[in-house]
Amino acid sequence: MSALDTLLAMLPTRRPRLRVLGATGRPAHLETLLVPRTIVGASLTHLQAGGARGCEEFAFWSGHVVGDRIGIVGRAFHPRTSQGYGHVMIDDDAQLLSMTELVHEHDELVLCQLHTHPADAWHSPTDDQGAFTDEVGFLSLVLPSFASGGLETAEAFRRTQQGWVHEGRAVTTGLVQVFGDLLRYDGANWHDD
Repeated sequence: MSALDTLLAMLPTRRPRLRVLGATGRPAHLETLLVPRTIVGASLTHLQAGGARGCEEFAFWSGHVVGDRIGIVGRAFHPRTSQGYGHVMIDDDAQLLSMTELVHEHDELVLCQLHTHPADAWHSPTDDQGAFTDEVGFLSLVLPSFASGGLETAEAFRRTQQGWVHEGRAVTTGLVQVFGDLLRYDGANWHDD
């Protein structure tokens, strides 16, 4: 059963309410990030546009945590960057502060960052030090070949007490699951359309 199926099974009205964690607590080990297809598409378009210029690019996904194992992405942020073939930097701290304020205003967390590399997907020492946060549990998705292969090629890295740990391919491992933007209730079950 996928994380979306598990979450959908929890939604009918006579069951206990879902517990959504506020912005104060980041789980150390999210098992799944559920991401709407339109957010994936918009972020890939943004990341690939940088690649078309031969440059690395950045994006962030924020959302809510259900229980302490499932993150539901609700918005994407595509910051202005200074970029080049082997590097990318956020243009200014003000836009990160603005993003953080908006996320906290909606009681969300920045769940993960995404960025591209020109060739292989790995977490460089610069990636380690330049991550949005060093909080345990934060996720970083690295897309090789300037994201030309889509989300299926993204490698996932998780911040742990010991540093950044490679989790494998984000989609293949089930860490990232893409769903349709519409959830439909047929009177008995929820369906992902």
